[in-house]
Amino acid sequence: MILSTRQFGFSYPVQVKYGCGLSKRIHEQASQLKKRRVIVVSDRGIEKAGLLDPIVASLNRAAVRVSLFTGVESDPGGELCDEVAALAGGNCEDLFFVAVGGGSVIDTVKAAVVTAAHGGNTLDYQRGGREIVKSCPPYLAIPTTAGTGAEVSPYAVISDHSAQKKVVLASPQLWPQYALLDPELTLGLPRRVTAETGMDALTNAIEAYTSTDTDPFAQAIALKGAAMIGKWLRKAAAQPQNLEARSNMLVASMLGGLSFDYAGLGAVHACSHPLGAHFSLSHGLATALMLPAVMDFNRSACPELYKDIALALGADITGMDLFEAAGAAVRAVRNLIRDLEMPQSLRELGIPKGELPLLARESMQERANLCTNPRVPDEAQMIAIFQRAYAGECRVNKGREI
Repeated sequence: MILSTRQFGFSYPVQVKYGCGLSKRIHEQASQLKKRRVIVVSDRGIEKAGLLDPIVASLNRAAVRVSLFTGVESDPGGELCDEVAALAGGNCEDLFFVAVGGGSVIDTVKAAVVTAAHGGNTLDYQRGGREIVKSCPPYLAIPTTAGTGAEVSPYAVISDHSAQKKVVLASPQLWPQYALLDPELTLGLPRRVTAETGMDALTNAIEAYTSTDTDPFAQAIALKGAAMIGKWLRKAAAQPQNLEARSNMLVASMLGGLSFDYAGLGAVHACSHPLGAHFSLSHGLATALMLPAVMDFNRSACPELYKDIALALGADITGMDLFEAAGAAVRAVRNLIRDLEMPQSLRELGIPKGELPLLARESMQERANLCTNPRVPDEAQMIAIFQRAYAGECRVNKGREI
């Protein structure tokens, strides 16, 4: 990065608070909003685990009327967001929301506050559609997974099931008022969910670090997040009750979300959205499947950055030249995926090879992500990326191009 040719700045509207047991004191933040009603949005798994009970009890101490919605599912569609928005009853003046869950829950609330304030349907407000101009009801985000970093971003990814695609809502109105990071809520998270959400967080950090729109601030927090994930994700997956591992992963996820808000993302996210829309893969799994292949494609464009990532992930690059060290980053990611016992290829999941050209074409339409990828692929190169992800192989020791 040549700083003499760049301009950048940063500010941050979200109040982030971290601490064990913090969610049990949510009334402290709720009271400051001076509202009379709250809609708590979550999913049935979180409700069944009893995680909502102390949160609701704390909100009752704030003397607000609490309504509960626990019908959020993975990859929420516009209709579900409309259902949550309708709970506002057309009156947002005395209302705030609380999102308790992973990225699906938090994104549902982001979309719902927009629709509650503006009317119409959630999908009307996808990027390029109706403008988000009105003030929206405030909300508090309480993540229960360490993955998307949705609690510190002004974006929501919503499924348009009829069109079999994912759309993005983006606006400063989507920022939460507070992000409350309580690692106790992530204890006991199943290994599969821990692995998939953790790889999502790592993808956010790596893509932000290598983005063409990055800056020193974004890179600093992205690299720190990647290093924390490299150190703690295996332990969090293997030891679900390890509070130290969970705490580090929750903070790392937040750092990844914060970094990509400043720097943008890349081709991994461009590829993961069609994969999720057509084959119902979780976002974390889709990013894990595409990350090594995209990194292998990108490394010729920014080998010095991938060398940094290799070191952050604990790779030994002694005696390697720059391009070999960049390849070590790809191997480090593959080793992590293997150690987490995750699928390592699209073929393993039964995704038809004949669908790869369609996935590549739809990925090429994800211009908001591709425009900040360090090496912008054409359609033939995108098909080659998917073919490599299908086979689960990367040429990390051969040639300089895929």
